Amino acid sequence: MATITRGWRYADSTTDEDDSTLLADGIEIGGAYWCGSDSIRDGERWASFGPAGLSMGHPTREAAEDVQVRVYAADPQRWAAEYTAYAVQRGAELTAAAELTAAAELAATRATEANLQRRGLVDEPGPTVWTLPAYHVLYAPQEETAAVAAWLDANGIDGLSAIHDARLEQRADRLALVCERLRPTGDMEACALAVTTPPPALTVGPRPDLEPVFAEHWPSRFPLIDYDASLACGACTRAAGSRTAVIAWPCNPVATAISAELVTT
Repeated sequence: MATITRGWRYADSTTDEDDSTLLADGIEIGGAYWCGSDSIRDGERWASFGPAGLSMGHPTREAAEDVQVRVYAADPQRWAAEYTAYAVQRGAELTAAAELTAAAELAATRATEANLQRRGLVDEPGPTVWTLPAYHVLYAPQEETAAVAAWLDANGIDGLSAIHDARLEQRADRLALVCERLRPTGDMEACALAVTTPPPALTVGPRPDLEPVFAEHWPSRFPLIDYDASLACGACTRAAGSRTAVIAWPCNPVATAISAELVTT
């Protein structure tokens, strides 16, 4: 007859109430566990499973295990064959599951790498050599915003957010425009997009003082940089309450704020 030994269900078992296994020559044939339910009386909390099926109401682990061992001992060849076959089947199932998990993890890793590659986030950051300030398109001279638009178009960059700074970095082997860009799904994503032509010179710098104004007044299709469709103030046109009363951009509040000089301390 096989040698019957006890093992532990979990490698970190530390108490006398942890689940145990029954092994016949190293092959699992069942186990025992402690029942904590309030519906079970003290002195009957041990249960086991194995050749005898589920057996409950035992006072000790040993008593619960003995039920399984006695049934196994009555026909050891039968039970050895059954549990050996089950161990082989279970091993194959676990191997297949592990292979599926590994394949899924590899696919996820490749998808992440492809996403980073698409967004240009595969090389180390470099020093900033040029910055397009947030909201620049809303307050800079028209000829300057047109020059920025032409430069973006020449480099195949679209969907750039105007409410964030965009900075040009000199990386190891390329210029990269680090920016927020609109995805087809409608949300923004961080990118570091390759640039092959030098950016236009900017004559106006950041205007953080205008951000509260732009929070209340906006051109059509903002926050995306759209130099052709930003024709009306959405807030003022809506407030006018008439489809024919289109308030041109920049509206009076915005034009007044832009014309004011930035005060720094």
